[in-house]
Amino acid sequence: MEEGTKYDGGKPRIGEMLQDFAEPLYEVTKAWEYGAQKYEERNWRKVDDGVRRYTNALLRHILAEEINPVDDESHLLHATHVAWNALARLWFILQEKPSYKDYINDFFGCNKVYLDKDIHTTKAGDINIIE
Repeated sequence: MEEGTKYDGGKPRIGEMLQDFAEPLYEVTKAWEYGAQKYEERNWRKVDDGVRRYTNALLRHILAEEINPVDDESHLLHATHVAWNALARLWFILQEKPSYKDYINDFFGCNKVYLDKDIHTTKAGDINIIE
């Protein structure tokens, strides 16, 4: 069989990044799940002044980590909460940048970015947008 051609140079290697950070991302997922149970799913996206508030939460966990590495309420590492709050903070920052969607569209070669939708990929690599 003849080998095919795939032009993926310069594109993000998301799979490799996820493999490198599988264990920390699994821990961050626990913090995400904890918040979803405590509040409601995706409630974090509805928070007013998200950049400031998630920055403050991130810093509180950094300070609390100096006293005890484990959060008394969630029983997760404070470092886990720091990472989760950093991601939430970044999400809010990206929402404030009107040019970000254009950047992502150009970077991935997409016609449209669905930052507010559930995106699922199939085993064949097809992308399904859940409205």
